[in-house]
Amino acid sequence: MEVNKILKGDCIRLMKKMPSNSVDLIVTDPPYGDNVAYGHLNKTIVNNQNPLVNCQALVECYRILKKNSTLYNFTNWKHYPFLTEFIMRYTKFRIRHVIVWRKRGFGMGYAFRHQFELILVLDKLNPKYTLT
Repeated sequence: MEVNKILKGDCIRLMKKMPSNSVDLIVTDPPYGDNVAYGHLNKTIVNNQNPLVNCQALVECYRILKKNSTLYNFTNWKHYPFLTEFIMRYTKFRIRHVIVWRKRGFGMGYAFRHQFELILVLDKLNPKYTLT
């Protein structure tokens, strides 16, 4: 597989073409399946109405990740219970940590605003972390 190449397209279709155990690290911020237009341009995301898209992608992520590697998966509080249940029941990932990303300058608006995102730290087998 070519190193340092960016692939553009449907992630599940692209991952199905990738060899098993070929990726060192995955950081993903997938659609949450809530059918909301995100960002100031009000762009829509394909398949954003389907919460199972992320689950399908996680199965492929596990396959293409090298042994002893990690995946960082962004999610929100609404989908966290569903997503963690899916991971524990239907994948071999181990949930190592949940990072809470507290956002600053989240903007004005009506009612309460989302001030954080969750990042699931998922391990394939047993990665060794070196803290420097």
